[in-house]
Amino acid sequence: MTWLTPGLAAVTAAIAIPSLVILYFLKLRRRPIEISSTLLWRKAIEDLQANAPFQKLRKNILLLLQLLILAALLFALAQPQFSDESKVDDRHVILIDRSASMLSEDADGTSRLDAAKEEAIALVDSLSEGSFFSKLADKQPQEAMVITFDSSAEVLSTFTSDKAQLRRVINGIVPSHAGSGLKQAMELAQAHAPIRRMQDTFTNEQGNTETRSVETLRAGIGTVHIFSDGRLPDASEVLAGVEDELVYHDQGDRSRTNIGIVALRAERGYDDPTKLSIFIGLQSTALVERTVDVELRIDENIRIYPVTLQAAGTDLGGESDADAVDPDAPESDPNAPLLPGTGGTQIEFQMPEAALVEIRLIGDAMDDDALSVDNRGWLVVPPARRLSVALVTPGNPFLRQWLSTLRFERFGVYSQEEFETEIKSGEAASFDVVILDRTMPVGDDNLLPPGRYLMLGATPPTGVTQTGEKEGVQFVDWSRRHPATDSLALDTVTIVKSPIVEVDADAGVTVIARTDAGPAIIEQIEPGLRAISVVFDPLQSTWPFDVSFPVFVASAVNDLGNEGVASTLARQLAPGQVLNDRLPPDASEVSVVPPSESGAPTGTSQRVEPAGDGRVIYGPIDRTGIYKVRWDGSATASDFPDGARVARYFAANLLDPSESDITPSSQLSLASDVVRAQGTTRQEVIRRMWPWLVLAALAIVMLEWWVYNRKVHV
Repeated sequence: MTWLTPGLAAVTAAIAIPSLVILYFLKLRRRPIEISSTLLWRKAIEDLQANAPFQKLRKNILLLLQLLILAALLFALAQPQFSDESKVDDRHVILIDRSASMLSEDADGTSRLDAAKEEAIALVDSLSEGSFFSKLADKQPQEAMVITFDSSAEVLSTFTSDKAQLRRVINGIVPSHAGSGLKQAMELAQAHAPIRRMQDTFTNEQGNTETRSVETLRAGIGTVHIFSDGRLPDASEVLAGVEDELVYHDQGDRSRTNIGIVALRAERGYDDPTKLSIFIGLQSTALVERTVDVELRIDENIRIYPVTLQAAGTDLGGESDADAVDPDAPESDPNAPLLPGTGGTQIEFQMPEAALVEIRLIGDAMDDDALSVDNRGWLVVPPARRLSVALVTPGNPFLRQWLSTLRFERFGVYSQEEFETEIKSGEAASFDVVILDRTMPVGDDNLLPPGRYLMLGATPPTGVTQTGEKEGVQFVDWSRRHPATDSLALDTVTIVKSPIVEVDADAGVTVIARTDAGPAIIEQIEPGLRAISVVFDPLQSTWPFDVSFPVFVASAVNDLGNEGVASTLARQLAPGQVLNDRLPPDASEVSVVPPSESGAPTGTSQRVEPAGDGRVIYGPIDRTGIYKVRWDGSATASDFPDGARVARYFAANLLDPSESDITPSSQLSLASDVVRAQGTTRQEVIRRMWPWLVLAALAIVMLEWWVYNRKVHV
């Protein structure tokens, strides 16, 4: 406890207390009067007024009560106050990170998420519920809301003072295998901030003055509590309100280490599709070099490959420096950010058939691993297949010669007139992919027949409208998730002249690459037709002379010819994403089987209804493992038999270096501020005692008045 004005109270006490006591030392000097009887003069003999000094001080309850009143007032004058570990704001937003890294376990076996939930419940218990004297005590009733987040965010409870409800929703938070992001959670919280209302005075048409309530900008949320380990890649994009207070409760032990899979990819060779290459990238937060065994499992076949990982350190120049982050080193900074060590391996072997591949990290190095969700990964490998490809062109020796070097099962070159003859005879349907180079062959119905097309310098007849042309165009953006463009570098390509087009999203058209003139590479999916189109003429650009052009053509042909499974990206998902794929048109009784704890697709089957074009949508998914889509109907080359039904598998892996780097961060660098970890769920605030002392003095005054009146009227 501290005192704001003890000197003033001491001076006042030195004057007031002796003065009060002296009044009780005074005695009554009586005047003799001769009377016949004292019966009627009982009051006259009582000490109602003292007019002589130095009588003996006797026990007097009134003196005691008056001293208590004076003491309470003097203490109030000294303004005592004490520190209370509680929050000053009346509104609290509790943000709890439930992403994959929060599954990391500390030395006692407690996960970071469980620890965060315990701290959040302790915060809820510390909130004031309000009382009759709340305002006098500077302690207002407090409310809280709860939001949980990973790559997305969800409001579990809006603002309430019901502690039982808040505890229930916090205890009900389940972990996710998805990555983490703070931005959406903050936007959700800010959407629940109260709206300011102002009184606006104006003169109406009749000349009378009226007042109306006007809504303005939202006020601050209050105090925002972030329970996380700080593995938030989008933290720098988060802008907090100027009236809000952010409190970061960091979770996790910096001494814990993790080794995880952060990259996983399988590709078949273009020249030899039976040759399968699998690349595995690993990451380690250990301060020493580690060797881990990578187990590759295909059905019952198991292969083990040792991989050595560098030690984690702080040297951004490339060499790790374990001493820089050693807690025992005298010049070390225990909160310094770590640069994880890396390593990997590439495995090549012959495998012509389709398969499910499982990768596990095993060995002594994994005994003290803190996070298990990134220790396993899965791949869905399509079967080796040579495609039948037709090139329809008015003449393009460069493209024709390059395509002829690829090992297609069948490759034909046609003019537009020749291919229209193939369409009429039905032979065109025997090609897996048709490349249309500045041509648009049609059938008897004047429409492009069903099939799979790569269009160069042409666009589908529907869903795209040309509105003009622009010269000197360059690429500005392209999809890193689409199999045809994920490995391209297009920023050096210059387009001499490009059409300006508008696409109709309702017609199933998706833009996968843009230039400063608008859409440049688009994909259209309709019942029976799928096309990837380059809207400009590649010969009117520098693209054919760039290595990215043959890579794009080969990737697009493989993607189209294998129904989207030539690249594992088409069957590889991440938790937090949506499973989205197109099944054969006759697919019925479609269901999705999610993975169990082991990662195998043995969870509870869930029925889904495909769209008119066979597209199914499921998710967002929240666990790693194998998801199985089952249906009755026909199958493609990449599907698997499942009894009397057909199955298609999808692999969901974490593959997130930020989540696998489990070293907790001691601060959050937001767009508006740097928030350092508090290390506690409570904050120190000042509680003033003088209102309570004044209230006590008033109560004693009332008691003194009652005692005095009883004494006088006895």
